[in-house]
Amino acid sequence: MWEYCGMSRNAEGLKRAVQMIRELRKEFWTNVRIPGKARAR
Repeated sequence: MWEYCGMSRNAEGLKRAVQMIRELRKEFWTNVRIPGKARAR
């Protein structure tokens, strides 16, 4: 990630970083497990 959005960056690298963030977000929400019960309000 640092290679794409660090001090030395360009439009192509930033686009790649955005895509990587999207993939990480999708992977996180696919694999996250939260134990316990949901609190009722």
